[in-house]
Amino acid sequence: MEVVVLIDNKKEKGLKSEWGFCLYVENDKKKYLLDTGASNKYIYNALQLGLNIGSIDYAILSHAHVDHSGGYQDFFKVNNKAKLYISNNAENNCYFKLGPIRKYVGIPKDILNQYGGRIVRTKGINEIEKNVYIMEHQNSNYKNALLYKKVNGKLVYDNFNHEQNFIIDTSKGLVIMNSCSHIGPDEIIKEVNEAFPNKKIHMLIGGLHLADKSKNYINDLANRIKKLDIDYIYTGHCTKEKGYKILRKELGNKVVQVRSGMKIRI
Repeated sequence: MEVVVLIDNKKEKGLKSEWGFCLYVENDKKKYLLDTGASNKYIYNALQLGLNIGSIDYAILSHAHVDHSGGYQDFFKVNNKAKLYISNNAENNCYFKLGPIRKYVGIPKDILNQYGGRIVRTKGINEIEKNVYIMEHQNSNYKNALLYKKVNGKLVYDNFNHEQNFIIDTSKGLVIMNSCSHIGPDEIIKEVNEAFPNKKIHMLIGGLHLADKSKNYINDLANRIKKLDIDYIYTGHCTKEKGYKILRKELGNKVVQVRSGMKIRI
């Protein structure tokens, strides 16, 4: 199994970066794309790395935010075969709210209607290929003071029931890919442990949504992760520099910084 980071906030020389996240994954001769980032920069990076987006067999959206779905218009133009797997709860209703400021931050509004024939709605745990799973969150109690969704015309806290994990069972254990881990990486690891009770978790790849979190919160998170049986966390995007440095200090080589162009072989 090989994972290539196509988009992250950081980058290798000669590639592009942006606030977003996108992974290219090859496993057992099948090719997967998790998210797109916020634009079509991931396609540029793929070309520079010798990867063909047109050959992707499955596309997966981790959650309904624009910094992960902003490139699907271009994806559907260059790839004419892959279905896009999104949560049954994903809609055009995600907002950022800070005081009087309200900003739509959801899936580009034309995607769900224009490409409905290529979209597969997921619920629960779905095995899309042998040992390859998409699993929606079981926990819907999450709250963030800045992130909302519109329900019946009113903004309410987004509980991220539209966020899902992309999981591959490898010879080293489960590899979990979740671009933002909004409900918390420790909670995601626990959820996956409950869903796959006899499987070791080898790795979590993705952002950890620590950009707005305090030092005390991140230290507490590090202590919770120490108690969990996981080998590595490859992280970037919304973890941000402060979060990464604290986790690296507390967890050592268990935590690795990703960037556009990075290859992870498992």
